[in-house]
Amino acid sequence: MPRTLSNYERAVLAHVVLDPDEWWDWANDHHEDPESAIAEKVTRWQGNYDAAKTAKGEAYQTRAQAESEALAEKQAQQGES
Repeated sequence: MPRTLSNYERAVLAHVVLDPDEWWDWANDHHEDPESAIAEKVTRWQGNYDAAKTAKGEAYQTRAQAESEALAEKQAQQGES
């Protein structure tokens, strides 16, 4: 059973993937060294996440939140047509 992601790892992953826990499960199933995979992913995206979180503050959205909102807006626009 894979270890639990830290809050920071989960937050950085949520910036770039829709479901951090699903990604972590996938990494554990498909990578010989899942710890290296998570370390590389977090290292690659942490600066981007930190900057977005700082810039947007309370308005910051994870990727899943942003995609959900964009889909709702698109559906609302289509309903107005």
